[in-house]
Amino acid sequence: MSIEQESKSLKKLAHPDFGRRMDKAVDGNPDVPDINFGRLTWFVEQLEKHGITVTVEGVRKWFYGETKPRDKTLNALAVILKVDPDWLASGRSPALTDREVKQIGNISSGVQALVAGFVQMDGGHTAFPATDDRDAKEKHIDLYAIIRGAKYNFHIATIVRKGDETRIVVSRKAEGSTVVIAVERIEGFAIRIYEIDWATIVEKGERQNNDISFLLEDVAPREIESFKDRI
Repeated sequence: MSIEQESKSLKKLAHPDFGRRMDKAVDGNPDVPDINFGRLTWFVEQLEKHGITVTVEGVRKWFYGETKPRDKTLNALAVILKVDPDWLASGRSPALTDREVKQIGNISSGVQALVAGFVQMDGGHTAFPATDDRDAKEKHIDLYAIIRGAKYNFHIATIVRKGDETRIVVSRKAEGSTVVIAVERIEGFAIRIYEIDWATIVEKGERQNNDISFLLEDVAPREIESFKDRI
């Protein structure tokens, strides 16, 4: 390989992680056309609405990781793709700190047990996925429940308060195969349990790698007062 060819190769790999994040951001986003149906042109048109002029070739270079847009363009891309701008820029979202992520991991099993207990108290039946349950792992099923004869796959989310925000993070892999249940602690032992519609989550949430993050007040959740009736 000549020096010139090697230089061009290195140039193409200048921002490979950004290219991968662009791919993840468009994956499953219903607003973005397929790559063979005008995807790059669509980005040019959407950015024009934000007062930003780019070429199809420029957009192509972002997806291939050859170049990375400046801050103004990157922030506009985040709005268009409905993702967190800091995640798109660096791969890391400021929505949750390392300490908060660890906190979620520590309490998630307790929240799942809490929901299971309420289902059982209202006459339902529950079972936690076995360690070798591949289907549960792939679809991020946290709890199986039978309520008045109907079977449910619950994906149970923990609500995290940060300042005035009430934020929820769910796995994108759970979409379409689970019912999202979110638990909010109010005061003392008082809690609220919500069901959140997947269509609303996808519409209102911000995509962050393999997760979707959203604010509780943005999705108009339905509060579950008991598990005596089918959801």
